[in-house]
Formats: sequence, structure tokens, C-alpha cells
Amino acid sequence: MKIFDRRYDRESQHCIYEFLGIKIRVRNTFLRMQAKLDTLELLLSLSTDVTKLSKATGKLREIQLECLKIYKLVTKICEENNLKYWLDSGTLIGQVRHNGFIPWDDDIDLCMLRPDYEKLLSILKTELAETDYFVRERAERSNFFQIRIIQKNSDNVGIDIFPVDMYHTSHLSDDEKNLVTQKIKSAKKEFDKLNHSKYMNAFQVQKAKKDILSITKEYILGNREPANEKPALFWGIDFLYRVKGHLIMDYDCVFPLKEASFEDCKCYLPNQSDAYLKNIFGDYMSIPKNIVIKREV
Repeated sequence: MKIFDRRYDRESQHCIYEFLGIKIRVRNTFLRMQAKLDTLELLLSLSTDVTKLSKATGKLREIQLECLKIYKLVTKICEENNLKYWLDSGTLIGQVRHNGFIPWDDDIDLCMLRPDYEKLLSILKTELAETDYFVRERAERSNFFQIRIIQKNSDNVGIDIFPVDMYHTSHLSDDEKNLVTQKIKSAKKEFDKLNHSKYMNAFQVQKAKKDILSITKEYILGNREPANEKPALFWGIDFLYRVKGHLIMDYDCVFPLKEASFEDCKCYLPNQSDAYLKNIFGDYMSIPKNIVIKREV
């Protein structure tokens, strides 16, 4: 008897999943549900060597390939306009461990320094007008601001771009990084107090983005200008960025960027990808205990 089996009943439009003889019928309506179930099948066949996992298959792989189409479009725009970006979060893990997507990942994450981030946002609003994609600046039901480029006919397909800000000095000690990390968290809380509406119109979104800049300048930078040469870098308060370590990092950890490949595409990585990833995830070379297919909120 097979441990796990899956088949699709076209007549009833149900997927039938069988695990140890137990059958589960699932209506094949939501692409994201299909992706989660593909992930379950993948996990049942995992080996102990995380670097030798097979690529995703089925609907999840289809999502990944659609994300790559958006990635190619965005990075082409970046190249044409001399805008710097680098792989971040799970996408960076995927490049380092698998030279492509983590087998269970379903989007692409990039980072950019805020000046380039704002330039790209302005360009995208024009460039994407006649395409199958659109750009969103704020999550629909939560106070998260980031560039999310989404396929018009499926909000399951998209890539995220996060802004990174420059600190007013560099070469911080661990204690100083801890202090700045607390300032960043406090700034995020203050921002959330001022901008807590579940839904925002276009005017409210622009007002909130101004608040991000003013609160960052007051709470984190102490109204001082960023250093001109190799400033420390920190993830903007636009998004609740969760890390195991500090929310601020040395300039040399990111720059100069290194050119590499991701799937069949050119990409750029932080200068010290290992240190970058360990700060975010800790032991990123092991299979995580909990694997979650992310749902946009």
C-alpha cells in the first residue's frame, strides 16, 4: 500500500488525497490550497540533506515560475535605471542552499536602499500600467507597507520588495545594535498607533508613508543625517521584519553586492550572505521544524 497518493477526479472537480489508506476529498478551487497540499507531499519525501531536496512540482512550481517572470521584469527595470537590489529572506536561503527557490517557497523577496526603492516604485506605476501586473504599496488588511507586485488574475503570484534605511553612523558594537533594534521596534509601534486603520484610501497611504519617514528620523536617527560613507543599514519600519538577531547591520555585510544566479536568472546577493542569513534565521542550513506557505494579508 502506498503511504501517500494523490489523484484528480475531473467529474467532481475534487482532488483525492490518500494517506495510509485514509482518503480526503478536497474541492480544487483555491490555488493556494493546492500549493499547500503539494508542500505536504514534498515533506513526506524529504531527505536529511537539505541541499539535495528536489524542486517543487505541480501548482507550487507553477507559482514559482510565474514569480520568476515578474522578477525578470523588475530586475530588467532595475538594470536599465541603475537601481541596486539584493535577494532577501527565504529567497536568499534558496539561492545559497538550492541555487533557486526553497522547494516549499512561493514568492520572491528583494531589498533595496530606500532612495532606489522609491525610484523603482515611481517607475513601476508607469511601466506596469499596460501589463498583467500591478503594484501595491500596503497590505489589504494589515499595516504592512512594501512594494508587492502582483499578477492581476491571481493574487497568489507576486514578489515583495522591502526598503532598507541608512543609519547616521557605522561600525556599531553588539550593544549599540541591540539599542538601535529596540528603537526600531518602538518606532514601528508609534507608527502603528498613528496608522491603525484596517483599510486605507490612496490619500491615507501617502500620509502614512510620510509618517514612516518622520518617525524614522525622530525615533531612530535622532534627527541626524545618515553617514555619507558606509553607514549601518536597517530594515525600514514599513514592515514588521522578524529576525533572530539585530534589525540593523553593518554596511560591509551588504555591500559590495555579489553577482550570482537564481534559477535561470542573474541576481545580486549581500556581500556576506552567511552572516546576513544567520542574523535573520540562525541555523538556516537545517530543515525548519515548521514550514509555512505564506498567505498575503
